[in-house]
Amino acid sequence: MKNINLKIINELLTNKLLLSYALLSRNEYPLNNSVCSEKHLKWKYLDNPLGPSYGINGYYQNKLEGRISYQKKIFLFKNKLYKGANLCDLLIRKEFRIFQNFLSLTKQFFISKDIPESDFGIMVPNEIAIDLYKNVLKLKPIGKLELRCKPLPFNILQRFLGIKSIKFLNYLNLKFNSIFCKFLNLIFKLRCSSDDIKFEEYNEMINKYYEDKFIKGERSWDWHNWRYDKDSRIKYYVEYIYIHNKLIGYFAYRKIEKSGFNFILIMEIISIKKSFLIDVLILLKLISKGIILKCEFIINLRTWQRNNLLNNYFIFPRIPNFLLKKPIELFLINKKELDDEFYKIENWKINMADLDIF
Repeated sequence: MKNINLKIINELLTNKLLLSYALLSRNEYPLNNSVCSEKHLKWKYLDNPLGPSYGINGYYQNKLEGRISYQKKIFLFKNKLYKGANLCDLLIRKEFRIFQNFLSLTKQFFISKDIPESDFGIMVPNEIAIDLYKNVLKLKPIGKLELRCKPLPFNILQRFLGIKSIKFLNYLNLKFNSIFCKFLNLIFKLRCSSDDIKFEEYNEMINKYYEDKFIKGERSWDWHNWRYDKDSRIKYYVEYIYIHNKLIGYFAYRKIEKSGFNFILIMEIISIKKSFLIDVLILLKLISKGIILKCEFIINLRTWQRNNLLNNYFIFPRIPNFLLKKPIELFLINKKELDDEFYKIENWKINMADLDIF
């Protein structure tokens, strides 16, 4: 560890800077990590429909040795638009990880609370950094996110026991799910499709989604196409929900690996109609994909919301916070005063598609 203070510069991100970002990431993470890919970083920071992001960068002898950055994001509340940001990607090369460099990199965003072109920022720190934000920077979370987990028992048994007959049980499970989904389409005209959709039908659906009273991230057509673009190094799956051939919502998810297990991580579930049958359809689709992708669990991490899909504790159990090594908390970083509702997590509709996990 070098007791050297980095030179701190606030910069609008460019292709040249993203090359330095990727090189810094490769010193810390495996090469298959998405933040090691220049193409992925370009998608993440430059191709955002709201424009390029800013970064607070730390240099030593003109070489990037530390960074923290953010993505621009629009939020909606009470028919008003707010300019927001996802604060993310704090990284300092190991040799330069001293207290002063941490303070210098985080000062503008978290002490001065000066986030360019934004009314506020949101952040979910990882379990390593959260103590620094809370104990050193004295930031207070507005609340905890809710983690739900659905085990896929046949995949778990197959992984640990390797019993061939379990493959047959998974085959039967897939067949049953397929037949039941066809039944929902035949009787209730309820179906899912991964086919491309049209702007007009998406726009009509999402405008109705905005009508509730929660603080939520914008889901414009441009944002939707960017968020799940193929230029992201991460493979996303998006399925659109129809009733009587009318688009009523969609759900998105991806496969992740953590602690040696494979998970289906739900990015978001958007729906303008509430129905137990819609819950069942989504769950069956997720289970089938989990079987195909050889995942042991389906997880959903989000703020708790009234009347949200998959709220049923039996079919999609919630993991109590005391079982987690550290609770997963949402931080609000703001310089100017906001409405009181912003400081209560129950007023937020936030999920993985809104947060920096990509």
